[in-house]
Amino acid sequence: MARRAKAFGMGVIGVRANPAPVPEADEIFSPAALPELWGRADFVVVCVPLTEATRGLVDARAFAAAFACGRAGS
Repeated sequence: MARRAKAFGMGVIGVRANPAPVPEADEIFSPAALPELWGRADFVVVCVPLTEATRGLVDARAFAAAFACGRAGS
């Protein structure tokens, strides 16, 4: 997904359990940074298995952060 996004000229922010560098991503963060990142995103792609650890990863707070910055739905 990151490679395709870059092909369209998008900036790519990645979140990984192990925030090691990824060539296709401009920035990589740990999941702890998600609350600060939601408002920076124009698009969100979630590519994780549904487990107890990932259930609720994108919740009402995530959508509220995106809408609060005026980007979502515009």
